[in-house]
Amino acid sequence: MSKNTTDSFCDFLKVKKEADMYFDVAVAGGGSAGVFAAISAARTGVSTVLLERSSMLGGTATNGGVNFPGLFHAYGKQIISGPCWEAIERCDKLGGAKIPKIVERPENHWELQISIDRNIYNRVLEKMCRESGVRIMYYSTVFAAAENTSADSPDGKKGIILAVAGINGVETVFAKKAIDATGDANLAAILGYERIRNDILQPGTIEHNIAGYDPDDQRIDYEKLNSLVEKALQSGELEYNCFRGRTPEFNLRYGKIPNHIFTNDGSDSLSKTDLDLRARASLFSYIDFLRKNPGLENVYASYVAAETGVRETYRIIGSTFMTVDKYCSGYVYPDSVCYAFYPVDLHVAEGIDKRYDLDDGAVPTIPYGALVPTKNGIPSENLLVAGRCISADTYTMSAIRVQAPCMAEGQAAGCAASICARKDLSVSEVCPEAVRVKLSDLGAIVPDLR
Repeated sequence: MSKNTTDSFCDFLKVKKEADMYFDVAVAGGGSAGVFAAISAARTGVSTVLLERSSMLGGTATNGGVNFPGLFHAYGKQIISGPCWEAIERCDKLGGAKIPKIVERPENHWELQISIDRNIYNRVLEKMCRESGVRIMYYSTVFAAAENTSADSPDGKKGIILAVAGINGVETVFAKKAIDATGDANLAAILGYERIRNDILQPGTIEHNIAGYDPDDQRIDYEKLNSLVEKALQSGELEYNCFRGRTPEFNLRYGKIPNHIFTNDGSDSLSKTDLDLRARASLFSYIDFLRKNPGLENVYASYVAAETGVRETYRIIGSTFMTVDKYCSGYVYPDSVCYAFYPVDLHVAEGIDKRYDLDDGAVPTIPYGALVPTKNGIPSENLLVAGRCISADTYTMSAIRVQAPCMAEGQAAGCAASICARKDLSVSEVCPEAVRVKLSDLGAIVPDLR
């Protein structure tokens, strides 16, 4: 749709007097942030719709195959809880989660990640949504929206009307408050809120597993395989991005081929499609290469994620802009609504940029203001943002983009949207303490402001 057509459609939405559906809260995106934003809003008693473009909830953990969320603990103590942790516990009861022993100082941070069964996790999320009263709409993408900041709106109150492309065409959804959990701040952009993006983005990764061989098979000559790989890289038969510097033996024993697929974008259909195509081509070219070698004739991909995982695209400029120095020091923002605990994890061509480390004992916090998008310095009235696209600098984003912090942000956004919808408040007017109280009522852990 061209910009002129989009503008015309938004003008139409502004004067549209009746929407097809009405809700207190609408959430765009059913991934790590969005699903718990919707559940949290609905559990506090407001009507809630969850709009998801695929046919499964969970986002990165399900469609993206990154089924090892974290981190929920810091220094042996739980810091993220609420509906998101309830989902983990429900998976565990169904035999679909492996919760590691929580130690104060693991040798590697990823040892505290929780392994979950993707299908059981989706089953749990769908059930939690149904129990909470969330209306799930799969196969639904918001492609236009208009924000009503006066009483001249479909139900006589301020809110946002969304144009949703679905299986049977276009439907309109009116909500008093909306939450952008798209990961790319797509809804924020449609409504004209400011976004930023780095010139060089972090690479994507396609999750997968390989099988059909025994890494200890005596026919596998790892020394010769190393030499053949080097020749294949030089000839262009293989791409270096497939390896991230890992040896064939490492890959075979790991059961995966660590990969970095670089892109200039990933936030629109063309660039995301290109990323998926390149990622799959790289993966299968390596598998084809391996099958030419003794002992590896039957190597195959036993699992390939439905889509390539994207680490970074756009971020909003919010009322508060998080910085890496405050993140690493464990600074407690006055409007903190949740914790985050993950090392700065900026993926670059050479591996991981490790120039920043968390201070010893630091547990970072996320401020409510980082969820409130702005336009020309003016905060939103009806829209909140949750997930990897909240307001933060590059290095902070690389840490808070992982699943557990996104879940916590979603819960905070859901509670805030609920309060604002009930009391007819602007999202910038709500008292952060009221959000913290709602979160506590849901069993979530909120930062100690003392």
